[in-house]
Amino acid sequence: MLLVAGPDGVADQAVGVVGLAGAEVTFLRGVLMRNGRELAALMGCDPVALSRWENGKSPIGTQSDKLLRLAAVFQKQVPDYSLADLEKAANEPGEATPLRFTLAYSRGEWKVEGSSKARPSAA
Repeated sequence: MLLVAGPDGVADQAVGVVGLAGAEVTFLRGVLMRNGRELAALMGCDPVALSRWENGKSPIGTQSDKLLRLAAVFQKQVPDYSLADLEKAANEPGEATPLRFTLAYSRGEWKVEGSSKARPSAA
């Protein structure tokens, strides 16, 4: 996967990226040690949609693809936050700190390169 940074330094264009194939979705679900219902709930999608991705009956959406890839790269089970938890976090004072990183696939594994806090953009 090759991400191209826009003028603001944020990776906003994927070049030569094809959505995950069904077998890849199934494999990554196994990496995350989730069954179909658990992964669907975690990703905020319908279990039927997840099944269609895995069986190649429907392509995985761009955002779901990215979420699944990132979860697998970091090999962590993403916590399931309640709506109350998300609202609380959204209303906390202060600004979120954006992170910048590059994912590189080399010799059969994904690596995170250049992880750092993004610089604030000049307005």
